[in-house]
Amino acid sequence: MLSRCESDICIFKYTNPQQWEQLSRIVFGIDELEEVIRYSVTPHSLIQTDDGKYFLAYSFDDNDDSTRSNIFIIKSSNLIDWSAPIQVSNEEDFDVNSKLIQLDDGSLMLVYGSYARQALIIKTSPKGEVWTEKQVIPGYPHLNTSLIKYGENVRLFYSDDKNFYTQYLNSNKLFTNKEFIINYKGFSPHVIRMLDGTFGMVYSLDHNEQRDVFFENIGTFNQ
Repeated sequence: MLSRCESDICIFKYTNPQQWEQLSRIVFGIDELEEVIRYSVTPHSLIQTDDGKYFLAYSFDDNDDSTRSNIFIIKSSNLIDWSAPIQVSNEEDFDVNSKLIQLDDGSLMLVYGSYARQALIIKTSPKGEVWTEKQVIPGYPHLNTSLIKYGENVRLFYSDDKNFYTQYLNSNKLFTNKEFIINYKGFSPHVIRMLDGTFGMVYSLDHNEQRDVFFENIGTFNQ
């Protein structure tokens, strides 16, 4: 399990039904008294590849002025010792909400939102060290992007100005067949794949003077 701990990131290991044990701590070298945390991690930004290596993508304010953040990736073979950060983006605004998956050919795919470019950026890498921009999906900066691999299929879910869409990854590693799902009223949804093969959408909504969490099954999609 990945979690923020003070100004760092901690990785916890499940040891028994009642206890989690801290396995490692990724130190960013930030003063704990700083009022602003200069990094962010999101669900599905930590993956384990087929060869046993771990990759973690995160946003970090490398300029120390709270006006920008870029995407960095670190890797490890044991979740304890981590490599030096590899910078993947370099914009003059915020790059956020990074997601990682490994494709069937062993290469890695990274998706993140760029405020400077007002778009969703897709990059690929053969080994996680050198990253190449593969596709740009224009639109409002995206929140709660979901990148889901199931079997040989990959599907991207994202929001754009209160509209929620999905796209399918074709054989050329490009997202195509844009499908409108719903116009939502609350906060940008997060998508999970259910055991029966359908997809579920989880979102927050201010309702009856309180903020609640809602679930909606959005079914399956054609390729």
